[in-house]
Amino acid sequence: MPDNRVFLLALTTKLGAQAYGGRYDVIKDEWNISPVANAKNLETIDPDVTFLLQTYQDKRTLPRTIPDGIYTAKTFAIESI
Repeated sequence: MPDNRVFLLALTTKLGAQAYGGRYDVIKDEWNISPVANAKNLETIDPDVTFLLQTYQDKRTLPRTIPDGIYTAKTFAIESI
């Protein structure tokens, strides 16, 4: 599996985005960490990846929560180019 896919699955597992009904059946051939156990299981199985993700989450380079779908539009004006 490509490294970027592993990274995506690790991050979304840590965030809890993989923990919904039927998801494990879809990803079990490429990702052997149960989404139900998510972050705790990930830390036990791969502490290095967990450390990497946490480091960049602490630096605010990576998200720390999954989007909730509630957004507020911001109005701004460009005064000059």
